[in-house]
Amino acid sequence: MEPVNQLAYVAGLIADPTRSKIILSLFSGKALTAGELSKASNLTPQTVSAHLKKLEEGKIITRLKQGRHHYFTLSGNQIVELVEKLLGFSASAQEQVIKTGPQNEAMRTSRVCYDHLAGYVGVKLFDKMLEYNFINHKDGAVVLTAKGEDFFDQFGLNVMVLKKAKRPTCLTCLDWSERRFHLSGGLGAALLDKFLNDHWVYRKVNSRVIIFNPEGKRKMYEIFGINS
Repeated sequence: MEPVNQLAYVAGLIADPTRSKIILSLFSGKALTAGELSKASNLTPQTVSAHLKKLEEGKIITRLKQGRHHYFTLSGNQIVELVEKLLGFSASAQEQVIKTGPQNEAMRTSRVCYDHLAGYVGVKLFDKMLEYNFINHKDGAVVLTAKGEDFFDQFGLNVMVLKKAKRPTCLTCLDWSERRFHLSGGLGAALLDKFLNDHWVYRKVNSRVIIFNPEGKRKMYEIFGINS
């Protein structure tokens, strides 16, 4: 397929409002069945099934089989980053008439962006990592510094494993409510995992919202200087 036709094909898959609903339902990072996607997007099972087939053919989503059940996820970091950028751009293009990002204050404060932390807290965390010289951000690239490696090793993350992984250790993601960068990549995902595993936060049921409990709020302030 010619590049221009390939671009039009992929853009058309994402642009359809019904398929956009399905994609956004998968944006929490959870693998969902067709039935769950039907309920989450308020669509009939038949409609969801037809659109899932098109998204799968276009490699926008991936099907996972486990026993009798079939689950669907976004196909990888590339599509996640693309959708996040499209959300940011679409909000920016309409900012004179529409408040940017989600209307729900909890969503604006902290939420999951596929597998890493987004919203106000995610952006502030990125800012503090720059301020403390844990990362450098120049010409669009983010690099973990030697100071950052030492800090995150002591924080309980295996930096060597993150650096050896195929996934980039640090990437920027334009936050669609704050309109500034938060951290993605392997380090961003590892940080959110640690917050969850250490019970600083929990995920609101059937939502992308991340809630910091009192202990998590205290730790975020003590360690990163962030009021979460």
